[in-house]
Amino acid sequence: GINRYQSPSIRHILGYDPEQHRPSVELFFAAIHPDDRAAIQAMSTRSAATGYSEPGVRCRVVHPGASVRQIVLMGTAIRDQQATLIRLVGAALDVTDLVATETELRNTAELFNEAQRIASLGSWNFRPDMGDIEWSETMYRILAIPESTPLTSELFMARVHPEDRERVAGLPRHIELTQKLLPARSLIV
Repeated sequence: GINRYQSPSIRHILGYDPEQHRPSVELFFAAIHPDDRAAIQAMSTRSAATGYSEPGVRCRVVHPGASVRQIVLMGTAIRDQQATLIRLVGAALDVTDLVATETELRNTAELFNEAQRIASLGSWNFRPDMGDIEWSETMYRILAIPESTPLTSELFMARVHPEDRERVAGLPRHIELTQKLLPARSLIV
């Protein structure tokens, strides 16, 4: 195959020693996980033929010693004025740690939701500067509101018992002034 320039950092991302390996298309594709290789080769062929590159394609690479890393590939086809392919230019980003963190956060969120479900406890997050409200799955169930319902302060306050509304309505201002959460009990109707 045709040798192309690969920076030492990309060879490191692919698991090759920059001092021992010369860059090549074959070396690049050999590093791609066997389950991802055909899709990445097809994407590369499409990009070379059409000039269109799929943004941020995630795949796996297998380093010598069999450790698997997650990477994101970005690239584009460079053409001359007659639309003839001159070269492919690309970059790779090792996102293994990011993927592990995403997985950990997803698992933590699932555990948190399960704990709330078991305890019949709902939680919420309100950002007054943005007007954004987020509720946990259990909060929807406690208030008997379908999860697809758009959230508003008015919707929540409509569920608070009339005798508790004034006190509950003042909580966001109290939190803003004191920077402290207060335990708040109210009846839900």
